[in-house]
This record gives sequence, C-alpha cells and structure tokens, in this order.
Amino acid sequence: MLFSPCIVNPQKDTSQSYCFNGKIEVIPSILERLRVCSLLRIKESFGKVYDPLPESDAGSAIALTFKRNLEAHFRELGAGQCDRLYQVQDYAEAQYLNASYFSTVIKRKTGKSVKQWITEKTTAEAQALLSRSALSIQEVASGLGFQDAAHFSRFFKKQTGESPSAFRQQI
Repeated sequence: MLFSPCIVNPQKDTSQSYCFNGKIEVIPSILERLRVCSLLRIKESFGKVYDPLPESDAGSAIALTFKRNLEAHFRELGAGQCDRLYQVQDYAEAQYLNASYFSTVIKRKTGKSVKQWITEKTTAEAQALLSRSALSIQEVASGLGFQDAAHFSRFFKKQTGESPSAFRQQI
C-alpha cells in the first residue's frame, strides 16, 4: 500500500512525513503528474479553438480566417440569420484589414481572388439547394442573399452556363 490512512492528532506530529509514513519522496512525482494532467487539459481546451500557425506567416492566418468566415456566413444565410451576401469589404472588416491589402493577401496565399471565392461558394451552395431541396427559385435566391430571382438567375447562368430551372431539370 503506497499510503496508509492518517488520523491527525493536534498533540502529535502533523508533518507530511507523519501522514505519509515516510513516503514523502513520492510527493514530487505526484505533483508532476498533476501538473502534466493540468497542462494536457488546458491544451485540450485551447486546441478546440486555437489553430496555431507560424507567427511569421500572418498571410496564412488571414486566409484561414477568411475561409472560416466564408463558411460561417453561408451557414448564417442558410439559417436565415443574415439576408445579404457579404462582399470583399465585409470580410476585410471582419479582420480589421484594409480591403485592398486583404484582397492582395488572399490572392497571394490561395491563388484566387476574394470575389472568386465568394462566387464559387455561392454557386456551389445554389447548386446544392437546387438539387437537394424543393425550394422555389425565389426561395433559393432569397436564402442566398439575392434581392430577387431574376438577379439570382442571371448570376447562376453566368457561372454555370444554364438557368436554375434547367439545372434542376437535369437532376
């Protein structure tokens, strides 16, 4: 038995050596294990929200944050929490950056402009909604932040080469 029970008596010696019956040498290893466990729990907690990047690569952090913000915005659109498509300026402001600098960094890091990212994501979401739901074209347009179905239809046809209704019929 590593430790034996200890009854503290104020009239007797209450030092650690009395309570641990000469096992005081194990205290440092116990403390070390507690410290390691605590650090692992802290790491686990922060690991869920902290995605480390080299400090010297701020551009990568900007690009990563942009991609996360883009995904989050489309989730908000789908949930009805937002009613318009964000533009370059909106994504730049979310990171407290100048739109021109932001656009340059995204283009350099990803090979695509911010506008291309937004357009491709909008097109992909539109195709998914048109193929997997019974929503009307007006509802799809509204759900993606377009003011009217005509504007959405022009956008969709420009991107895919076919109208939303023709795309839906092929499925």
